[in-house]
Amino acid sequence: MIIRYMRPYPEDSSCEYQQKLLSSIAFDETVIESSKDIHDKYDLMSLLENLKSGDILVISELFIIAESLKNLYFKLNIIKTAGAKLISVKENIDSEKKIDKNFFEILSLFVEFQSEARSENTKFGIMAAKEKGKSPGRPKKSDKNISLAIEMYNSHKYTLEQIKSKTGISKSTLYRYL
Repeated sequence: MIIRYMRPYPEDSSCEYQQKLLSSIAFDETVIESSKDIHDKYDLMSLLENLKSGDILVISELFIIAESLKNLYFKLNIIKTAGAKLISVKENIDSEKKIDKNFFEILSLFVEFQSEARSENTKFGIMAAKEKGKSPGRPKKSDKNISLAIEMYNSHKYTLEQIKSKTGISKSTLYRYL
């Protein structure tokens, strides 16, 4: 089965541009994403979960199915595991072609590189901050405010909202100290 998938996005809210790119390809089914949120692709995830061996998923551009390299790699693995194929028209990618199979292998290397680079940059940033005398994470609440919040709570004269507005200590932080 040949399935074309389209997702509305700001520059193509009615999917007309995608339909134009995909018009030369015969298809059996069209799935248009109903979610407007870029991160919530419910129809795509349902489509991917139901792919069968031999199915072909046709999209206009890669960003239609993924918002990052890692996410793209994840979705391509689902397609590959199902025994299905992917065609992306604008990038001229056909997962049946040998050269495009190499693309997926290279993509996995880029995903691994991006993950490692992000991790190393984070570690470097934390080390640099520590050298400057700064500690990572949220700043601690002052002991004075915590003591005042506990005192107000134990007096039973104040609501949690009043304690929060006076001391800046949230309900969950207060309960953690009690």
